[in-house]
Order: sequence, then structure tokens, then C-alpha cells
Amino acid sequence: MRSPARLTALLAALACALVSGCGGDGSGSSRHANVFPITGLIEGFYGPPYAAEDRLALVHVLAEAGLDHYVYAPKNDPYHRSRWREPYPPDELAAIGELARAAAREGVTLTFAVSPTDMAFTNEADVAALLAKLDAVRAEGVRSFTVSFDDTLPFFSAPGDLLRYGLDLAAAHAELVNSVLAHLRASEPAAELFFTPMDYNGAIQPYSFRLGELLDAAVPVFWTGPSVYSPSVDAAYMAQVADALRRPPLLWDNFPVNDAFYAYELHLGEYLGRDPALAGVLGGVILNTMIEPRASQVALRQLGTFADDPARFDPERAWRAALEATAPGSNAFRLFAEQSRASPLGRVDAVELEAKVDAFYDAFDGGGPAFDEATAGLGALFDRFSAIRPALAREVADARLLAEIEPWITRLEELGAIGRRGLDAIVAAHGGAADRAAALSVKAMAVESELDPHRMCGDAVARFLSEGADRLAR
Repeated sequence: MRSPARLTALLAALACALVSGCGGDGSGSSRHANVFPITGLIEGFYGPPYAAEDRLALVHVLAEAGLDHYVYAPKNDPYHRSRWREPYPPDELAAIGELARAAAREGVTLTFAVSPTDMAFTNEADVAALLAKLDAVRAEGVRSFTVSFDDTLPFFSAPGDLLRYGLDLAAAHAELVNSVLAHLRASEPAAELFFTPMDYNGAIQPYSFRLGELLDAAVPVFWTGPSVYSPSVDAAYMAQVADALRRPPLLWDNFPVNDAFYAYELHLGEYLGRDPALAGVLGGVILNTMIEPRASQVALRQLGTFADDPARFDPERAWRAALEATAPGSNAFRLFAEQSRASPLGRVDAVELEAKVDAFYDAFDGGGPAFDEATAGLGALFDRFSAIRPALAREVADARLLAEIEPWITRLEELGAIGRRGLDAIVAAHGGAADRAAALSVKAMAVESELDPHRMCGDAVARFLSEGADRLAR
């Protein structure tokens, strides 16, 4: 017998299958059947919250991509998390309402999240503060909400909670969320409420089974997959999660997010490793976006293509279509993104550069026309890196996108210049006797190429220079 969780999602997938022209091959079809009930983004990273202008731009991207939810949950918004008991200042509350109305005009739902991290569940004042926070946002026109207990301590801190619940955190969480749902629906029967649990990835713990037993069936639950940053997510694993939670989970997909360990990276590569059969298991997919909102649209547009028809999803084709939609007609932006393809989902940066470095050293000992050709190809690519800034300025109309990626533009320029200097030095000493002075100079360039922490080109430039230094020293 199929579980109710699987049956619900399978019916959604079947409904899409009955609609022609899903457009999941990356062709840019304007029809969005979308096999998942819920899709979109979560502004849920640790870092500066987005500016209002950038949120509005992302809402438009969501609508274009056929995605339908914007979850507002910036960890560094103090009124969302650390100062959750306090009401929003009037101007910030009004801005949330303006965003909700702008999203609605585009067919996108704004979901407001609050994370009462240090809540005392048996403290009536804490419960009242949470409901007041939600009511204030609801008065601004928001009808979709999330209560989040991710990244919270796995124990009670209030004596009253211990007396009432013992060690049963799931019971406390479920009772609170159920009461919040009842409160919201007493005034707005169509109100939507999601929940982010304390355990949200990896091996399924007793907490999740207990939560599934007690939590109102109308409340979808977020889950990030087998790990926090999941290189792959398969349907069989998520079906186990669905069975434990007794509902189709919402995949909180930590891509392309780049906070914490990834703060010096841009994740501009392909959306990989998501099982097409997830369409029969999940209640939705929400991408956690980068600190850089405009750059995040590359991933969001790929999710739109995946959600149209997962079985026909071609990551490479969808990625190239997303780059084109982000910066129409810009070869420079595609070149830039190609140097920043790697992410926790896999792939490598600088595929073309790696191939040209290999070709250069394959021809190194033999010299001749093959070496000259490899030298010219590698040098031309380094020169394109060095000239990336004016090329981007000519071709990319979105000034805020260029401002976001500025540190990485500088980084690519520097790598191009260092690579060209190293190439010229290696070629000048090529074919002669061992040249230890030249080898030391090129080795110093290899060190120089790794000084800036902003990642571009992976380690391809450092590898090229280090190998050149070794060959010159022989």
C-alpha cells in the first residue's frame, strides 16, 4: 500500500503528465506545468539580508521561471531570529507587506518565517509574542508562514518545559505549531503554515517519527536531504523521510547558498544530483539562495526547468539557458560563470582552462607546431580573463549583478594576468637547459595566484604554474 505522503505527490506528478508541453528540456518554454506543489526560494542564509530592490527582482525571476514561493527567513534579520519576541519597526513591517503585495501581483506567495530559537514552550508570554509577530505580518497581507527550529539546541532550557514534556522535543514543537496553525486559520481559513524541524537531514531520528505522529497533517515539513549540503538527493531516501514524517517533505535545497564555509565562493554551476523520481515523493523544492541575490537567479532558473519535467531535465542545457536569461547575449558572463561552476553538488571549475593546461603540457616536450598551438590557445584564454571587466561592462545590463560579483571579477582579472606572465616566462625558458631562476620566479607566481581567497578557476592556474616551475627546474 502506498503511504499518503507518496500518494499525494504522485497525484501532483500525474496531473503534470496530463498537461502537454512541460518544457523540461531547457528549451525556454513559457508554459510551466511544474510537477511539484511548491517551488521557489528561501532567503535563509547567514549574512546580510537582501535589499528591497533585490527581493523584488527575485520575485520577478521566480514568476518567469514558474516558481511560486518566496520564503523570507534571513538568519541575520534580528527580528526573525535573535530578537524574535520584539515587533518589527513600522517601516520594516511595511516593507514586508509591500513585498507580499508585489509578489502576489506576479503570482508568487510570500512566506514569512520566524525562528523562536530560545522559546519557552510553557511560557504564555513567549507564545503570545510569537502569535503577535505573526498577526502583525498577517495584517500586512501575508497569508503564508513558517515556524523554524533549525540550528537550535536539542534540549529544553526552561524548567516548565522539562516538567511538561520531559525529553520530548517533538511533542513541544508539534503542540506549538498546531496551535499556531489553529490561530492563523481562525482568522484566515486558507492560511498556509510550514515547519522547519530541529532534525532536518541525514539519518532519520526518533524525533522525526514522533513529529510525524503529532504534527497536523496540513503542515509541510522542510528537509535538506541526506546532509546539510546534499551532493545528491534520491527518491528512495526521501520516501523514507516522507514515511517518517507522514507527509511529502519539502526539500530545503542548500544550493546555491554560499554562507559559512562557502563565503568566498560563487555557485554559478549546474543544478545536479536531483533524482527525477523526486516528483513522486516531495511536496516541493525550495532553493536556499546565495548572499548575492542577482547571481542566485542562475540556480533559480534551472530549478524552474527541472520542476517543469524532471525526467527530461538536461543540466548542461538548462544551465546554459539560465546563463543566457540572466545576462542575455553575454559571452563574457558565460565565460565568467564557467570559472565558478563547482559547488557542494559537484562539478569542477574552469573546464576549458584545465583542458588547455593539459594540452600545453602534453605538447611541452615535443615542441613544434603542437606546442605553439597549445601556447596560443592558453594565452588567448588568459587574455580573456584579464579583459573580463570591460567585457562584462559592455554586455551585462544589470549593474547590481556586476556589483555583487565584483570581488570575483577582480580575482579572475588577476588570475588572467598572473597566468599570462607565467606562460610567457615558461615559454621563454622552454627548450633550454634547466633554469632555476626562471623556475623560482614561476613558483612565486603560483603562490601569488593563491593569495586571494575568492575562488575562481579552482586550482587550475596554480597547478599550471607549479608544473611549469617543476619542468624548468629539471
